[in-house]
Amino acid sequence: MVPGAGGYELKQDYGTSATEQLARLVPNGRVATAFTSISSALIREPASGEKPTVFTCADDKAALDRDRPGQGDRLRGRGVDAGHLDASRNIENLGLLVGQLAYGSGFGNRVTLRAYVAS
Repeated sequence: MVPGAGGYELKQDYGTSATEQLARLVPNGRVATAFTSISSALIREPASGEKPTVFTCADDKAALDRDRPGQGDRLRGRGVDAGHLDASRNIENLGLLVGQLAYGSGFGNRVTLRAYVAS
């Protein structure tokens, strides 16, 4: 989830993430962050070339194991586990950056991020 997207009450708070706020609201739920750095246009219609990076994190790794295979494969994305749920603070900011690049900098709604190790 991206903070404030779609009119939801979870807002960006510099001390926590929207995902962490959601986890507090559903203490027995399995909460994970995934797909926030991929535009909705690419989720609806995946690209045929380069694979986007699907940055994920969760305190309950079973939440990632359940969610990652179906969606990540469909998007042809490469999953990168960023660690515990507190990493969602950084991952959500990547989603905000994608929005800025798409709509504020003129890249269009098919912009995404990709992580790799340079040699």
